[in-house]
Amino acid sequence: MVQMTASDQAIVKAMPGNTMCCDCGMKNPQWASVSFGNVFCLECSGVHRSLGVHISFVRSIAMDSWTDQQLAMMKTGGNDKLNAYLEQKGIGRRTPIKQKYESDAAQLYKLILKARVEGKPEPTQLPKPTPKSGGDANGMERLPGETDQQYIARQTRLREEAKARMAAKFGGSGMGGVGSGGRSSMQGIGSDPSYNPNWSSSSGGFGVDSLVSGLGSALNTAGSMASTVKNSVLSDENINAVRSTSSSFWGSLTAGVSSVASTVTSSSNADSDGLAQLQREVASHKPAQSKYGGVGSEGFMAKVPPSGFGGSTSAPPSGGFGNLVEAQGLPGEDRNGIVRLTGESDEQYVLRQTRLRDEARARMAAKFGGQGISSSSSSVGSSMSNSSAPAPASTVHEAPGLPGEDRNGIARLTGESDDQYVMRQTRLRDEAKARMAAKFGNGGSVMSSASSSKSAPNSGNAPSWLSKPAPAPASGGINSNDFFSSFGS
Repeated sequence: MVQMTASDQAIVKAMPGNTMCCDCGMKNPQWASVSFGNVFCLECSGVHRSLGVHISFVRSIAMDSWTDQQLAMMKTGGNDKLNAYLEQKGIGRRTPIKQKYESDAAQLYKLILKARVEGKPEPTQLPKPTPKSGGDANGMERLPGETDQQYIARQTRLREEAKARMAAKFGGSGMGGVGSGGRSSMQGIGSDPSYNPNWSSSSGGFGVDSLVSGLGSALNTAGSMASTVKNSVLSDENINAVRSTSSSFWGSLTAGVSSVASTVTSSSNADSDGLAQLQREVASHKPAQSKYGGVGSEGFMAKVPPSGFGGSTSAPPSGGFGNLVEAQGLPGEDRNGIVRLTGESDEQYVLRQTRLRDEARARMAAKFGGQGISSSSSSVGSSMSNSSAPAPASTVHEAPGLPGEDRNGIARLTGESDDQYVMRQTRLRDEAKARMAAKFGNGGSVMSSASSSKSAPNSGNAPSWLSKPAPAPASGGINSNDFFSSFGS
């Protein structure tokens, strides 16, 4: 199969009527039906495909592959030939596609076109449909229209025919000898040197009827035996005996359990069986408080050094910890955070948090001096209160940051230290104050007067504590020692 060449396409399109769709008249059709040798548009091709390939086999003129016989069908047919033939049969050009191509006239034209391509005589009528099978007359299924009496008569005939075939093959007694205690006619070649193929039930075998009757009698015997066993088992004497035995067994079991329970729980035997001693041992090891007592409980505070959290930074924690070692936690857990580590006890948690506190205080002292936070806060406060005082001379320069970062914002720049951040924010503050002074005069007196103006009178609905002035902070501020001391208390 190959695609249709340009010359073949030209031949097909040049066929009479092939310049338009065979069904709707649209120009330049690109689809074809190999079955009828006609061409049509894309929309009509969808309807042709829905009919099924047994009615119309659709192909694309430009995209699909074609066999030689299919090309011969297209070159032999044509839109005008098909429409002219169907119009003679009373089917117009614009007849609905399904009705048009499923008609007997269209199906006959399809056979005529195929015969012309293959060089065979053209048929004049459709072949007669082969009658559908009415069922197997030699089977067990009911035939169409067969009554009950006819079905029984047919099955009786089939059974008699089968018995006759079996008798002709195995002798007058059918399958006589199979499974019998004597000789069997089905033992195989060489199994019995005196084997006679013509041996039948007359010489010791038995037929199918005798086998069936013997099997029935065996089943009857088994049924009677089962009935006898059932009656003997379900007799009144056996049922009463079972009840008596079960009652006595249950009474013995109940008495035994009660005796054991009274022996275990009695106070007289408590010392002898060791139960009381076990209870006292468990009580002695029971903790006085839960391990979740938490900060503030007496047991917790007893383990904390007398100096609390605000003690000296140089003295290691003592009192209550002994030789306690910090928990290692699992890989990936943060040993420098406040989250409890896996398997960490209350004492280990307090020990680790105390170490982190001391390390933080040491860093604060190294950064701000002995005064801790108070020195930095007081210096910042003094610089804020005196806007005209020049900034102290320092060798620290502002960090340049990365391209694109805002050097006039409050966000820390990349690589900027604490001193550089404070220096940059101080500059921005001074520049802002200078702009305010240039705009409002007197160093921003408008804003200061607005903030220092008298508040509006109380309407009486607000609580009394809102009208009270806020307590003034301590003159010396709060240093790191006071902060951590208050935290510990």
